Amino acid sequence: IGARRPRVLYLVAVGSNPTGITISAARRREIYALSVQYGMIPALAEASHPFP
Repeated sequence: IGARRPRVLYLVAVGSNPTGITISAARRREIYALSVQYGMIPALAEASHPFP
């Protein structure tokens, strides 16, 4: 990436289109830890997730 680092990590964690893959909670925690380590803001798109 060089001198310019991304500030935001955009992730479709639930029902990724077109595969429908959902990232496990454990993997999301790993991704979150990496985003913190590299100073990025994690942005999760969970539009397919049902409301409570």
